[in-house]
Amino acid sequence: MLLRLCCCFGLLLLSVVYGQISIDQSDPVTNGISVRPLLPIQGRPCEIAVTLCNSDMQHAHEASVSLSLVPGAKSQKVPANGSLPFVFQWTPQKNGYQPVVVNAVFAGKTHTVSALIPVVSRPLYFPWFGGHTPEARSLRFANIVLSGSDENHAYWRSRGALPCLWKGVDLQASAEKYAGQLAEGLGDPAVGSAGIMIDEMGGYAPEEILKADFFNGLKLFLERYPQHFTALWVCGSLHWPYCNITRNVYRKDKGISLLMLECYSNFQVVELRSQRRFAYYDQRIDMARQQDVITNSVMTLGIDGHQDKFNLTAYEIEDEVRYIRRHAPEMPGVGFFHFETKSPELIPVADELCRRYFIEPLLQVWPEDLQFSRRDVKAGEIIDVYAGVYNLGGMDADNIETRLFVDGKLLKKETLHLPALTETGAPRAVQLKAAWKAKKGYHTFRVEIHPKGKETVLDGIAEQTIRVKP
Repeated sequence: MLLRLCCCFGLLLLSVVYGQISIDQSDPVTNGISVRPLLPIQGRPCEIAVTLCNSDMQHAHEASVSLSLVPGAKSQKVPANGSLPFVFQWTPQKNGYQPVVVNAVFAGKTHTVSALIPVVSRPLYFPWFGGHTPEARSLRFANIVLSGSDENHAYWRSRGALPCLWKGVDLQASAEKYAGQLAEGLGDPAVGSAGIMIDEMGGYAPEEILKADFFNGLKLFLERYPQHFTALWVCGSLHWPYCNITRNVYRKDKGISLLMLECYSNFQVVELRSQRRFAYYDQRIDMARQQDVITNSVMTLGIDGHQDKFNLTAYEIEDEVRYIRRHAPEMPGVGFFHFETKSPELIPVADELCRRYFIEPLLQVWPEDLQFSRRDVKAGEIIDVYAGVYNLGGMDADNIETRLFVDGKLLKKETLHLPALTETGAPRAVQLKAAWKAKKGYHTFRVEIHPKGKETVLDGIAEQTIRVKP
């Protein structure tokens, strides 16, 4: 009887000891599954990490972890009163939300967690000025973060984001000294802060910028530390000296990684007495396009709550993002300035806009993509009509119903597959083609997008009118 009790007690102890191992799900955003980089790119390797915790104060215990996306399992001992990440390599072959199931086995029991991993077709950037605040940790998609401290560096790195140090502009320092200031605090990119965010480097006289010590110091830093991510918050209008040291298609190895064009309508528009707030967006977009750096630039929106000027609302921010996507579809993301957390209700709004307008499919038609095989048409002739439809998002869109009308009557309807934008491929419209027998007079052609899923539609209707001769 005593032996039976001892055996039973021993089994009970064994169960309690092994029951002290668990998957770390302390971060509600990741639910125990971290992906690095935060937004993996189709065709590129990434890491999936699952951390196991051991609350046993004295003993390490063996555990095994497997992923549904990766063959095989990994077994390791989780240290006493500690934790251990189980890291898997994975190369996603397609974009879209990829389901992953994690099975952690210990003491004969299986603990399972699952998640949907958003895989995108090209690099996307969502810089966030204000990553040091507790509220910022609720963000799902911020992947370039002004982190502010070693503890925040570690947190954002574990999330797959790029933690960055804040750097200002020193007008008194020599070029050599300023280059050193930019490098202060930067460690090995694999373990320390990954890069820097230089705040408010701007100006209105290109010749003076080129002669300035801080600008020459920036160039020295870029030459010496090309391995670090360097983002520049550009205040005022974008000028060509900054464009010329940007890592665009012509300058791939050294230079600024990302230009972040400040456009804070909640106080800039007020201070500069602008009658039309989107004029500032046009100014920055036009310069970036002229200098061929639009694919390496993002607009950054101020949502920090300037009650003394005016405080933005959710619908105003969405209108700003829609304007950017419509007029600068090449821009690979959007940034946000939210340093003092005066308007915490806008944090989830900003995160949601990143998802809907950049990560997931975003459908668009422009009037100029309604085309005709001939423009000089006579009544009775048959011409081809082409209706071009775009997907500006980071994921493919399937089963998109597209309709083509002439004078309000349906000419053709077709379900299309719209591939996402890629990093290297030229954006091309997917065309709906229809034959039409011309009648004299003016005729209006209209294309409409009717998605059956949850895809976001930017502009879903476009029209053109042609004249047919007798």
